Amino acid sequence: MMHVQCRNPDWQDLANRSFIFEEGCWNQCSGYCCNFNLTEYAFCMIPHGGCSTVVMLGQEYDHWIAQGIDPAKMLSDAPASTFTFDFGGPKPLRLHFLKCTHKGNCREVPVKPLHCKLYPHLPVLGLDGALEQVLDASIFELTRSALKMPQVCHVMERRSHYRSFWEQHSDMLEPLAFPSYIFHSQAAAAFADTYLQGLAAQTGLHALQGAAFWKQWELAYLSKRLVDSEALKARIKSIHDALCRRFGSEWHF
Repeated sequence: MMHVQCRNPDWQDLANRSFIFEEGCWNQCSGYCCNFNLTEYAFCMIPHGGCSTVVMLGQEYDHWIAQGIDPAKMLSDAPASTFTFDFGGPKPLRLHFLKCTHKGNCREVPVKPLHCKLYPHLPVLGLDGALEQVLDASIFELTRSALKMPQVCHVMERRSHYRSFWEQHSDMLEPLAFPSYIFHSQAAAAFADTYLQGLAAQTGLHALQGAAFWKQWELAYLSKRLVDSEALKARIKSIHDALCRRFGSEWHF
């Protein structure tokens, strides 16, 4: 069992680590994860077709800004957009969405978001740092899995492999075993549960396919019809409170 310390993450150390080992995997999917270039993704608002959107945690983003590095400028000319979610805690949960236009040609990029390093799998850690589950690391893959659509990223098919690998080599995930990551991974799991319930309830979407589905899905998602915000607030507040009981008030996100 991992020992979870009440500490801040070492973002520089994480930036130098790898969690997914699929050298050259983009050759099998035309770099889908980085260029998001599917004709069926006929979105009006969501960036697609030659770029992707990467998520940075609030602490992660703040660390690089404090180092004089703007992560958004490392990935494209577009500024980061900030999302906050007030769940009733001491401060809102904060994420930064960064547009990436490298299309996979990013070997020389000095700062790669943790999201990139984990994609397409997101390890969810318990309060003791142990691996609880492995989530899809993108809402698009989460949706495709739920509705049994063909997956574009072949690494999605290796979820059980990575779960077994991470369970057998727990030291691989030990750098993530700090309260802030545990909080965000548990919050992501709560979001996934709430979202999948909302998606299941939108039966009108289920009969659609291809571009017709994704157009209507985008409208439903951006108009907040697929996530019960109040239920999600309660789930995340419960996660936060559990972490406070275990680690006291010293940890922060």
